[in-house]
Amino acid sequence: MWLIAWTQWLVDRYGLAQDLGSCWPAHPALVQELTALAESWHHAYSRKADPDTPVRWHEALHPARHRWQGWDITRCRQGQHTPPGSADTVWSPPWPRDAERAVTDDVNARQRAVAARTAGGVLLVGWSWPKWGPVRGCCCRIC
Repeated sequence: MWLIAWTQWLVDRYGLAQDLGSCWPAHPALVQELTALAESWHHAYSRKADPDTPVRWHEALHPARHRWQGWDITRCRQGQHTPPGSADTVWSPPWPRDAERAVTDDVNARQRAVAARTAGGVLLVGWSWPKWGPVRGCCCRIC
């Protein structure tokens, strides 16, 4: 659920409601993109980061916004300009509940898929890990 809170901050901070539909949790490519941006942002503003890392993060944000529009195959935003401050530039109140449901459903589906592919810790015939294998410490709780 941290990604939902971070994305809300991102949308509010940078005025991205026109670029990113509130249904983003239902679009896996957007979930991955936003996860990468969030992780990169956290690193950019950490004590370990080089001084120019925040600038590079902002440089990465611009092409990400264009990718979101390319991935909008369902035309959630339809590319129509909406003046700032109008009703269409903010997310409607039920969005957090819908976002949490979509994320929970996705995690549950992944866990069911892993359970279906394994039997007593042994992978079933016909399925194998991707070429890079399971990722130790991965956040998805599948690996």
